Amino acid sequence: MTDAVRADVDVALAIRGGEGVTSDELRRLLISSMESRAARCPFLYVYIQESLSHIGGTRADWSREMRQLNKAYEDGLVSIIQAGIGESTIRPVGEPG
Repeated sequence: MTDAVRADVDVALAIRGGEGVTSDELRRLLISSMESRAARCPFLYVYIQESLSHIGGTRADWSREMRQLNKAYEDGLVSIIQAGIGESTIRPVGEPG
């Protein structure tokens, strides 16, 4: 599972740093994410975000890495969306949370 998350983050960062219209980047990121889930862990089509901050002991390092990877993926996704809003290729429909 950890390798799958790392791979997803790498793909998200590559898409974010690539060429093209941001709405296409967003589409590629979402498709890539679903294909990754289907190939690596099909039972995770529904993403459940769990707080990993309470995990300690022998899994503390893993929990820290997963939180960092989650943040990197989220930052990449938000960056693509913000760029699209700035370019007017993605329509803002609400206030940022």
